[in-house]
Amino acid sequence: MNHMGKVCLLVGMLGLSISMPLYAQNAEDTTGQALYHKALALHQNTPNAHKDIFDAYVAASEAGSAEASFMVAQSYYQGSLGQKQDVKKAQPYIDRAIAAGSAHAKILQAEIWLKAQNRDDRQKAIQILQPLEKENLYAARHLLAMIYLDAINSTESEISEGLKLLQQNQRAGYVPSVEVVAWMFENGHLVAENLTLSKQLYEVLAKNQVPNMQVNIERVNQKIKARAAEKKL
Repeated sequence: MNHMGKVCLLVGMLGLSISMPLYAQNAEDTTGQALYHKALALHQNTPNAHKDIFDAYVAASEAGSAEASFMVAQSYYQGSLGQKQDVKKAQPYIDRAIAAGSAHAKILQAEIWLKAQNRDDRQKAIQILQPLEKENLYAARHLLAMIYLDAINSTESEISEGLKLLQQNQRAGYVPSVEVVAWMFENGHLVAENLTLSKQLYEVLAKNQVPNMQVNIERVNQKIKARAAEKKL
């Protein structure tokens, strides 16, 4: 697997897509906004009624809701709400949501470009994410950092910037960034190995009920024991 592929895999493992986001209101048709809130209430109150929820989001999207368009796009992209995973079906709704001002649709578009694994799409992803990062959107900052931390395709200054962005998110407690920083310290990837700090970060995530953290903690504990045994030799 090439290095960009590793970055994409890590992005996918961390699940950047945001379910049921809340947005600042866009200048959109009030009917679309009302239908979106109706769909959102249905989603919250009857989460297993996938077809009804999806149809409600589609209706709100058709009426002009950026938020609803994003939810439909995400359903196709993730294969959720009873839909089969289909990026091609997601794309028109991504375009519609972006046209209506959805920041999260822009992040999803950047994620799709990143997975295409070519330099032109990489640059497009950077260009769409940079303004969002400056607006302090954690998901945008995280994805931009992951692009910059691709050691094969990035310059030294980009790698340095990626580390800075990732640490900003980590200090803010953004879970995907905290997990990546913990992994980097565990494996000595682009930073000096620090198993103690890695374990501490995984423990913070475990306390916040992030799945699979106990496995990570056990793995780091084994590495700490191995390092201690090596010192005795």
